[in-house]
Amino acid sequence: MLRKMLLVGGCSIGVTACASFSPTANRGLTPGAVEAPDMVWFTGASNIRHFTCGSKVVTVLATAAPEEFERAKADGLPAVSSAAMAIPVLSLDCGISKMNSDLRETLGWDRNSTINFRLWNYVVLNRSVPGAVRMNGLLTLAGREKMMVVYANVEKLDNGQLRLRGERMIDVRDFGIAPPRRFFGLFHVRNEITVHFDVAVRPLIESALTTAQSTRFP
Repeated sequence: MLRKMLLVGGCSIGVTACASFSPTANRGLTPGAVEAPDMVWFTGASNIRHFTCGSKVVTVLATAAPEEFERAKADGLPAVSSAAMAIPVLSLDCGISKMNSDLRETLGWDRNSTINFRLWNYVVLNRSVPGAVRMNGLLTLAGREKMMVVYANVEKLDNGQLRLRGERMIDVRDFGIAPPRRFFGLFHVRNEITVHFDVAVRPLIESALTTAQSTRFP
């Protein structure tokens, strides 16, 4: 159900406002009516201002578990045996070219071209609509891996897809990332960022997933 994310450069000290990636999520959702826009973005701050960077180039692959009838019935959602999400680092956009280049350099895009999240297991905590879910998975960022727990809301749409939305704060130092500093240290980005995601999950049977991986997944 998931995979992908994160970091940033900065605006010039003399600039009073920063252009940025503009997510459309977090608006009211009519149950079963709106298809997920497939995007991941992150928010953070420097000692001067807040910023938002993100991507709408998101690959999500999930394997259906049709044999888990009891789980699907209890959860009120199709069962999934595995899932992963990937985001190309070069697709991340902060709205300002200098911030984009700083971000790519910080994440070492030439050595680590994608941000990945691979689901290990999940538990539906609340079966209301949308339902609350806790996911355990492995996040790979800037070449470093870290297990983490991510909480989200999942909803079954009218077209049979699942819409997954949530957020997770991370400390980039856990991935060996040093936030950018400019102007002799007068400008610096804080270590914590919040990653947000709003993606469609389309569980496939094993044979269809193999075909999809060979054509879509990085």
